[in-house]
Formats: sequence, structure tokens, C-alpha cells
Amino acid sequence: MTSASFLQGRRGVWYQLDTLAALTSATAAFQRALSYLGISYISLASIYHPDVSEHFIDRLLEVGVRTVGRVDDEADSDREVADWGPEQITELVRRSLVPEAQAVVVPETALHTANIGDVLDAAAGIPVLTATQVSLWDAYRLAGLPPVATSAGALFQDGTN
Repeated sequence: MTSASFLQGRRGVWYQLDTLAALTSATAAFQRALSYLGISYISLASIYHPDVSEHFIDRLLEVGVRTVGRVDDEADSDREVADWGPEQITELVRRSLVPEAQAVVVPETALHTANIGDVLDAAAGIPVLTATQVSLWDAYRLAGLPPVATSAGALFQDGTN
């Protein structure tokens, strides 16, 4: 909340940022979500350049998750993909699919995926974990609340994670 960030002055703002940084990041949220679902093999649906995707793949490998398929769409900017509709996002997911994958991972918060998780899961036939989805799921978990969301995909299925 905004007032909580400015009432404590500069020191309070930095304390809050340090605290949040120690708790989570999108990468940590992906690691925890994949672990929670018991997923060991993923396909990567990336909008990044291959060199950037490699760093993300390395972070997943640190927790035992192997990337067995991938697409690097190499978008020019996050502004470009922020204009993508559900069809373009779904097509990116479909292009990344390989039979060995247990899930598809989409690591970009600029893609508007909050209300299409179920659509992506259905199109892929396996769970699709997006940056927005895992970040929200992780925030609920860190707050000690059951993650609840409609149309958000497999990670939010039972609301008792």
C-alpha cells in the first residue's frame, strides 16, 4: 500500500524493498511453483533472445527442472508483447510444445495472461505456468493465504495450495 511505503521515510522504503527482495522474485516463484506441482521437465515459451533464455533455464536447472523444449521468440521489447492478444500468447505456447514436457513455462510479466490460464492449459494439454500466475500464487503463499483465482490454470485449481 502506498502510505505504508512513505510514512516511514526513506529508511522505511528501503527496509520494505529489502524485505520483499529477500522473500521472492518471479524466478523464485517459478522454482517454487514447479516444485509444488512436482514438475521436472518443461518446455520454455520465451519472448527473449536465446542468451537471456539460457540464464532462466540455468535458474530452473538449479532446482532440478530440465528444459526439454523451447521457443525463443526474440521480441524487440516488453511493450511489443504487452499488445499481444490471447491468440498470440496461445500460439507461442503451442510452438514450444514437445511430448516430454510436463508443463510449459512463459517467463514474461508483460504478457497479459492473468485471465487466460485455463485457456493456455487447454491449448497445451499440460499446465502452463506464466510469470504473472506464479508471482501471484507465490505472493498468496508467502502471505499464508490460500491462492484463489478463476481461469488462472492448474496452479490455482483447488485453492488450497
